[in-house]
Amino acid sequence: PGLLGPETTTSRPMWRNSVRCWQNSRRFAWNLAGVPKRFYSQAQHPPITAAGIVIGDEVLNGDVKDENIGILAKYLHGRGIPLRRVEIVSDVVDEIVESTQRLRAKHDLIFTTGGIGPTHDDCTYEALAKAYDRKVVLHEETRDKMKALHPEKELTPERLRMATLPERCRVIYPYEKSWVPVVVLEEQCYIFPGIPKLFSRLLLSMNDASFLPRGAPIFKRYVWTNKMESEISTPLAELQRVYPSVQIGSYPEFDAVAHNVRLSIRSIDQQLAAEVCERVRAVVDGFYLDQSNDSSSSFFND
Repeated sequence: PGLLGPETTTSRPMWRNSVRCWQNSRRFAWNLAGVPKRFYSQAQHPPITAAGIVIGDEVLNGDVKDENIGILAKYLHGRGIPLRRVEIVSDVVDEIVESTQRLRAKHDLIFTTGGIGPTHDDCTYEALAKAYDRKVVLHEETRDKMKALHPEKELTPERLRMATLPERCRVIYPYEKSWVPVVVLEEQCYIFPGIPKLFSRLLLSMNDASFLPRGAPIFKRYVWTNKMESEISTPLAELQRVYPSVQIGSYPEFDAVAHNVRLSIRSIDQQLAAEVCERVRAVVDGFYLDQSNDSSSSFFND
């Protein structure tokens, strides 16, 4: 397995050692820089960042509305992995390669959706193999699972395109009722189908830590205010300057009755998030809504 041949679901994920080395180097750098103790938890748990690539002309021309990125973003947030960037690209090999190579240089994980079907314009496997400097080969286990689950269907060349995967990949079958795999390249690039129902089932079945790493838990809290955004923009900007490691977001809600703006505070440091939340509430003359049936009203890890 691994670099000498096709990886399997039993292959040892390489991200574990990479993340550990990164954490050690980050702690050392922060110590030299004299980072205040109150922010040190950020150094102990540097974020694992992710990017998404939606592949398909049908999304770009408006025939299909993407539903997968919202699912992916919420799932990754629950694992402590911020989704930093999303790109939509055409069913063109060179465009997929360019996007992948650029994003892989800046992010720890990449998730692609779409373009793994049996037709001529389904070129995701070919493009990602090229981006990671390898060929595509028929994956026998995927072919066998395809045949076992649908014995009535002939294994035509078109169907076998869906089992022709990049070589030296890790192949995961997280959803037992489907033969469609999640293909992983260099423990960085996760290749998913574009059909929302199947994408969701595969992604949400990947709870085993051996499938995907976990980052530090992200805690979030909400504050509401009746002020307009233009009235609170200056004090919020000042708070963001003082607390750069905390994400402070402002979202107008025009159809709401009890408030005008919802503010979110997110951090991997629970104590720091609580402190910033109180300061935000004070400067915007805000309040907390009773959200007893909504876990987003208190600290939680999705």
